[in-house]
Amino acid sequence: MEILDTPTLNWLNRPDLTETATNSSGVNITIGSDIDPIIDPKLGNSSFPGSYDTQHLAPVINVRNTAKVKEGDVLRLSGYHALPTADGQISASWNNPAVYRRMRKIHEKLYTDFKPDGFLLNYSEIRMGGW
Repeated sequence: MEILDTPTLNWLNRPDLTETATNSSGVNITIGSDIDPIIDPKLGNSSFPGSYDTQHLAPVINVRNTAKVKEGDVLRLSGYHALPTADGQISASWNNPAVYRRMRKIHEKLYTDFKPDGFLLNYSEIRMGGW
C-alpha cells in the first residue's frame, strides 16, 4: 500500500527537525517503521546539485505497518520542507550548526584569496531566522 497525494515535495529529514504522522484515529504513525522514511531524491538536485524546484514529483510514501494504517485512512504529516524562492534559492536554517561551519569555510577561503578588510553578510535569507 502507498500513500497518495503526499505534501512531501522538498521534504527535509535532518535529525534536528521533527517530523510526525498520525492516522485518522489520531494514533501516532512512526516514520521509518510504520511508513517508509520520507526521502526526496530530487531535494537540492532537481537539474544539477544545489538546485531546488517545485516542479518535480513528490516522493511516494510506502506503508509498512498495515495494522496502524488502513486502506482509506487520512494521514496527517507534519515536518519541514525547503521552499525555493527566486531562481531556486532556499533559506538557510540558523538552528543547524552546519550552516555556521559552511559560512566560516566560505569566509576563510575569501579571506585567504582576497585579504579583504572585512565582510558584508549579504545573505537575504537571514530574514528567516531560526526557521
